[in-house]
Amino acid sequence: MEWRECTQQDEQAVLEGLRAYNQPYIGTSTDLSQCVEEDGRVVAGILARLLGDCIYVEILWVDESLRHRGVGRELLARVEEAGRARGAKRIELDTFSFQAPEYYPKLGFREFGRVEPYAGTHGRYYFVKELD
Repeated sequence: MEWRECTQQDEQAVLEGLRAYNQPYIGTSTDLSQCVEEDGRVVAGILARLLGDCIYVEILWVDESLRHRGVGRELLARVEEAGRARGAKRIELDTFSFQAPEYYPKLGFREFGRVEPYAGTHGRYYFVKELD
């Protein structure tokens, strides 16, 4: 055996291995990711997957110049809509205390856990939203 740091190709192999292991239990995961492009560059995006009947948001990012303009809300709405069309019953995500934990309850999410401190003095907050 050889032990070394992962390359991007190795990371993809790890993801594919885990997805293959999980598949008999939760089915095939479906990519629901969306991005926003402006002048040829990505200025916002959400990386999300449907796992069974749960949407898991890995990353939600909006460029600072576009914040407070509804871009994050729209990205979440698009992912929720795509997930609902495929049978999703809930959406789950997490965020750090320095990002925007107060944002998600305004969108119908409820906090179900937190770790404080998580990284240095910053906490990590976990949210879920039941979909109608």
